[in-house]
Amino acid sequence: MRVKRLFLAGLLGLLTLVFAAELALRWKPPVMLQRFDTGAEGNGPQLDPELRVHTLDPELGYRPILSGAAFDRFGVKHNDYAPAKPAHKTRLLFIGDSVTHRARIIQGLRQVFGEDDYEYWNAGVEGYNSFQTSRYYASLTGIAEDHTLLTFHLNDFTVTPITFLEGDTRMLVRAGHSNLKIHATLYDASYLYRLYLARAAHRAGTIPFEQQTAMVREGLADIRNEAEERGVRLSVFILPWFETPETWRPGIRERYDAVQTLLEELGIEHFDLTPVLQEALDDGLDVLELVDDPDYRAHPSLEFGLRAARHLQRQDFRP
Repeated sequence: MRVKRLFLAGLLGLLTLVFAAELALRWKPPVMLQRFDTGAEGNGPQLDPELRVHTLDPELGYRPILSGAAFDRFGVKHNDYAPAKPAHKTRLLFIGDSVTHRARIIQGLRQVFGEDDYEYWNAGVEGYNSFQTSRYYASLTGIAEDHTLLTFHLNDFTVTPITFLEGDTRMLVRAGHSNLKIHATLYDASYLYRLYLARAAHRAGTIPFEQQTAMVREGLADIRNEAEERGVRLSVFILPWFETPETWRPGIRERYDAVQTLLEELGIEHFDLTPVLQEALDDGLDVLELVDDPDYRAHPSLEFGLRAARHLQRQDFRP
């Protein structure tokens, strides 16, 4: 009887702690949990099976669906160009993450360099890092590009975990890690379960800097080697973190210095767009695409994209 009473007392205490923790998380959820909930409950294209944009992939975590809603049979965003390249035009293939996909830099280049001599093919995939981009680039065939342009973002040093809806099953997808199935009932009922998922997502995106750098080096080297094998020119645009450089966190500055060193060591043509950021900020320009979210400083505005293209032109860059 004594053992039974102790067991019941312990169980009651545990349930009380769980109940108190659930209340505390609901009352004041940590930032990690808030950001995970935004991603898990958001309406991004990877979450909506009706849009048919992405599908699960065992190596990359997820990949675009070819001949789907957003990407054509070549693996690029739908465009109006004929598959057969005109003899007088240079075909540009842009690869990278969401910055490439959203095309603000590409739009700026299009305005500055025009359409008469160039075609602008966009193979950017939301959320991809250098490793994923390199593998996806290697899978693209039939484009016959003349010049591959990688938009390198400083968050390419990390893995971006996303929530993904495949049929009726929601998954937490983490490239290089096993996927986690999200139990809908638990997710709706328990903030402790949500915190567990948020921590799993955070762990996937938090790896030692040396490991991050090695991953980026491998990705950049693979892209360089693929471009050389295809016989095409490769250029890399280094994007800044979109806030005053003097206020960058040490980790951001470390990535910024590391990618320039890597590109030099690998002999890859590259262009740093950080001077454009400082110039734009000095002029009071809105440099962010999502100016209503001051905590998210990853996506440039169209105005920044145009400034960047003009800066590249002044640096004697030609696509």
